[in-house]
Amino acid sequence: SKPRTAPAVEAFFSVTMSTLATELEELKAEIQKLRVENSRLREKAGEPEEKDENEMVVDPITVQGNIDYDKLITKFGTSEIDEKLVKRFEKLTGRKAHAWLRRGPFFFPPEI
Repeated sequence: SKPRTAPAVEAFFSVTMSTLATELEELKAEIQKLRVENSRLREKAGEPEEKDENEMVVDPITVQGNIDYDKLITKFGTSEIDEKLVKRFEKLTGRKAHAWLRRGPFFFPPEI
């Protein structure tokens, strides 16, 4: 039979997921406010509104346009997980790396 999760653990994750969902909605609203403010400031400065549908937009809520991974690496200070790192991971764990890691591109934060 499947082991039961302790009620305290279930309560913790329930509260945590609820908190995360609330924070996500707050972040979405803040991003929208910033987009509106950015548009207003551009208009005030006489800059044309940028409407290039292929323009890369990557933020916590949106990923759209033609994604340039080299620009993302520079912008966010990440590193690409290359074949050498995947092989090292497999050697250290004794397991084959997940298919997403093996297929590339995949990135990790600079702290790792």
